[in-house]
Amino acid sequence: MSKQQKQKSRSGGHKSKRGRGRLRRGAHRNARREPHELLKSSATDQLVIADYYDGDPSELALGLVVSRRGPVYVVRWQSGSSPKDGFWREDQIALDQGGALPCIARREGKGAVIGDFVYFVWEQSDLAQGLIVAIELRDNALVRADALGRRPQTLAANLDRVWVVSALDPPPKSGLIDRYLVAAHVNKIDVGIILNKVDLFMDEDHVDELAELLAPYRALHIPILLMSALEGDGLEELRGALVDERSVFVGHSGVGKTSLLNALIPGLDEAVTEVSEATGKGQHTTTTSTLYSLEKGGELIDSPGIRSFGLWDMPPEQLKDHFTEFIPYASQCHFHNCTHLHEPQCAVIEALDQDKIHIERYENYVRIYDDLLDEAED
Repeated sequence: MSKQQKQKSRSGGHKSKRGRGRLRRGAHRNARREPHELLKSSATDQLVIADYYDGDPSELALGLVVSRRGPVYVVRWQSGSSPKDGFWREDQIALDQGGALPCIARREGKGAVIGDFVYFVWEQSDLAQGLIVAIELRDNALVRADALGRRPQTLAANLDRVWVVSALDPPPKSGLIDRYLVAAHVNKIDVGIILNKVDLFMDEDHVDELAELLAPYRALHIPILLMSALEGDGLEELRGALVDERSVFVGHSGVGKTSLLNALIPGLDEAVTEVSEATGKGQHTTTTSTLYSLEKGGELIDSPGIRSFGLWDMPPEQLKDHFTEFIPYASQCHFHNCTHLHEPQCAVIEALDQDKIHIERYENYVRIYDDLLDEAED
């Protein structure tokens, strides 16, 4: 850390703008559940299906949501009841378990996202062959605030890992990476970082820049893959990392998420658009999330590119608990409710001065804390 950076980090030097600082589902039949109420409170927690479906439970089938187009969910039939004789029309192909069918949803079923297990009944309509009546409790979910910061937007559910995909063109944003890391840590989801398009910048200056960018995350022992979807570099390593896990690709537009998906699943032929030369920003080639099964095992969700990632339902004072490198030092702070921003005898700031915490991660913490304060006051 430079002398100037260390001076900034001393007690009071890295002040934010202001120096201050699993509910169970209710018993109401067919009540709309909030995202946090869809999560299991323990491994043995189970959905009470009678709260959401009045019919015979033996009529229900269980499926996995793999895609969505408007009001229509594409559901992979996993188990449960089969359609009755005569269900299929002449222009339809009868499904076996493992096949996918279009479904529509009623009531709380409309909150289903990619990766959710849902209960449905076989029902023919103009749009679908099934009707979703309930969503199984989730192991976890990746949730962000919507563009206005007023409502939660669940991106995917029941994940093993979030892969944050970045690139050297457009330049990576550590602030966005850190927001994803916080959201994943809140929901106990493992993370990894993919840096794509490394073939474009392999001169000495960019190698040093790359090493500086990745140093904080290497220190956290986060898996990091350097890749080129165009050249195929790192592809086998990625395939191995995806085996036996349900993963999601997230990140800015234009970083190559869809190109990576095409490389992993030959013949998929998803649309790939060039980065806009006029703006230097990626264009949205993926507009909806889709879950794909991989040939060597594992499942991968490709999500639309985003401009920003707002943390949902995150009190500012809790943010420090999700910057994991702070945790070993936090118990040594003089104040039990230390925000690690301005308080005297702060062990986190002392660790920062001693280069035990990376300056960029700490400064991102301060920025995110300020943003959360602003959102709380709106």
